[in-house]
Amino acid sequence: MPISLLALDLDGTLLDSRGLISERNRNAIDNAREQGVHVALVTGRRFRDSRPVALELGLDVPLISHNGALTKHAATLQTVCVLPLSLAAARAALQVGRNADADALLSDDHEGLGVLIYDHIRGENSAAYKYISWARRIHGTEAGGNAVQVNGISLDLEDNGKLLSTARDRAVANAKTKAEQYAKASGRDLGAVVSISETISDPPPVAYDVRAMASKDSASPVPIQPGSENVGVTVTVVYAFR
Repeated sequence: MPISLLALDLDGTLLDSRGLISERNRNAIDNAREQGVHVALVTGRRFRDSRPVALELGLDVPLISHNGALTKHAATLQTVCVLPLSLAAARAALQVGRNADADALLSDDHEGLGVLIYDHIRGENSAAYKYISWARRIHGTEAGGNAVQVNGISLDLEDNGKLLSTARDRAVANAKTKAEQYAKASGRDLGAVVSISETISDPPPVAYDVRAMASKDSASPVPIQPGSENVGVTVTVVYAFR
């Protein structure tokens, strides 16, 4: 019986340790498609994280993601099948996570690209922070970004340019004040700036409180509380002494 469908997992199967498709695997897929074999991706990844691979390969078979809970076309976003958790099951899963002091990551918006929602991320959970950071790098500024969204409201900073500018001004002014003190203490005059370098802190995304959602009926409005996000710049200014 001829093979008509080739279903491939992503991590550890199609993708290498760097998350890339090797030339050998790419050629094998091209050869299979030339012989009339349909190629599908079947993965535990959420749709949004696996979609770039499907688009890269130009696959015309729906992408099976979320361990089979969501099947949809990568190019058109047409949903073929979705098997979401019931509200009761979602609440129970969240409670299990809280009881175990674990961080719950949820995925919503099966009609669109998908939105990542999380209850809270503990400071020591470096794996979760790395995943969120990786997802943002993968998706960039595509429609919807990777910010947590509820009814079109983004809880992430959209433009921190003004905040960064203010932080730079304050950091440079502080560096000059300290440099003047060191020059005076050593009996020297402060000269020109030799070099300036900076490091911008990358704070984790602002968490959306899923506890509020889990405690209410799914049709009820979700309360959104004001929050804050710190933006920091570490500036190194090198002065010459005269």
